[in-house]
Amino acid sequence: MAIDRREFKKREYTPSATCRLFHLSGKKIKGIRGPVGSGKSVACCMEVFLRSCGQEANEEGKRESKWLFYRRHAVDLELTTLQTWLEWFPETRMKYDSPMTGEYRCAHPSGDGTEVVIHLVMMGLETDEDIKKLKSLELSGAWGNEATQIPWKVHSTVYERLGRYPRACGGKKYPRLGLLMDTNSPHESNWWKRRSEDIRDENEEYFTQPPALLREWIERGDGVKGWKYTPNIGQRDGVLPAENVENHNEGFAYWLNMVRTKDEDDIRTQVLNEYGLSVAGLPIYPEWKDGWHYRPGEVMFEKGRLLVAGLDFGRTPAAVLLQMGRDGQVRCLEEVVSEDMGIRQFCEELLIPVLVERYGWGCGTRLVCFADPAGANPNEVDSVSAIEMVNACGIECWPCDVAGNSFVLRSNCVKELLRGVRDGKPAVVVGERCKVLRNGFNGGYCYKKMAGGVLGEERYAPGPDKSSFYTHIQDAFQYGVWSLLRGNRYSGGLIDGGSGGTLLLGNRLPESRFSVAM
Repeated sequence: MAIDRREFKKREYTPSATCRLFHLSGKKIKGIRGPVGSGKSVACCMEVFLRSCGQEANEEGKRESKWLFYRRHAVDLELTTLQTWLEWFPETRMKYDSPMTGEYRCAHPSGDGTEVVIHLVMMGLETDEDIKKLKSLELSGAWGNEATQIPWKVHSTVYERLGRYPRACGGKKYPRLGLLMDTNSPHESNWWKRRSEDIRDENEEYFTQPPALLREWIERGDGVKGWKYTPNIGQRDGVLPAENVENHNEGFAYWLNMVRTKDEDDIRTQVLNEYGLSVAGLPIYPEWKDGWHYRPGEVMFEKGRLLVAGLDFGRTPAAVLLQMGRDGQVRCLEEVVSEDMGIRQFCEELLIPVLVERYGWGCGTRLVCFADPAGANPNEVDSVSAIEMVNACGIECWPCDVAGNSFVLRSNCVKELLRGVRDGKPAVVVGERCKVLRNGFNGGYCYKKMAGGVLGEERYAPGPDKSSFYTHIQDAFQYGVWSLLRGNRYSGGLIDGGSGGTLLLGNRLPESRFSVAM
């Protein structure tokens, strides 16, 4: 019986630079991350077709494959993912059951007489029951649209179901056609960031598109400050031009109009293609302006001047290294963060090597550490306090002298510093080695949102979200800043041995409180 092979209808598809690399990759797991409207989903649709065309023909001359298209929510799958596919392959015959299924057929583009047959299964993976259904599927390949909204464990389960269709027959075996994924930039804690930066599987590869717009912090003479957004046409060294601009009716105005209505985190993830922040509440420091306070390449250590460290304890010790310049500017030089580590191990394996290798500790640089006051309390095992352990490691350490360890006092001290100006420059600057601290300032350090708001009114806890990873480094920063600006009755004064015995404190406290040695 003759097979009805539908004619292949040519499509005008010109991939962007990044999408071209995506298509050239033969990896079994590959993903592409980019701004909204950058052509990622179209690239995945075309990759499904290309890989299906590469499937080996069976005895009937059919190149058959079965693909799963999936997203977090079924409604998004139907309204966006499916619509993108149908825009390019409108001949697909769909059945809007649960789950949705479809079939696309065409003659092979090469004209070799074979037929390409693509069976589609579309699922929203919203519940545990949805995920359990995956284990009964036999698939050739899969496309996870907006993949970062779904845990990696689910993608791994999907990958296990690939290479099962068609079944081996007549000596022919059909390999898995691959797991394709696309996404806008997720929050920095998302699995995508970890896997793309530390690829351990040789069959895995990730691609990143350039930002749609570029921005710079502008301060006009009339005191107006803010971000200036410009189309990314390749004017910045090392940054490729924006992609898929020509396919938007408004061109770059598509994204320029977005920044007028989006908040900071949406702009970062959807326009600038930068990782966002896991903000689940109200940012604690609205005074922070990233373009004003973050100064990569400008925050330099002055040899011979006093080095101050703020330190937080617990099983996630964190330290931030600070130095006050001769102009009174506080400089955040570097952070040291950890997970599941005791304070002695933290000091010996992480903190001390940084101090010795980068800051000349032990060779002329004086370091004073100010820590969580709770660290002065002896532990229940050997009656030794965390602060005593730090001192035993050779680091001069004192409890931060803030009344009741008040979060309000500490955070207000930081707010005042963020608002400050020294000779036309910010009173505090953060360097490129303070990544977690910076991300906390950008919104990761926040008041936790609470349930029970009336008529949509949002309620927040009075203190920071203690479960957040950003809290530890921010607490350490507060201890260091408070001690620099407000003083410390325990340490006997902070003396800069490299500047003629100058008191390294703000002008808020009388010098009589401190013993100043020459």
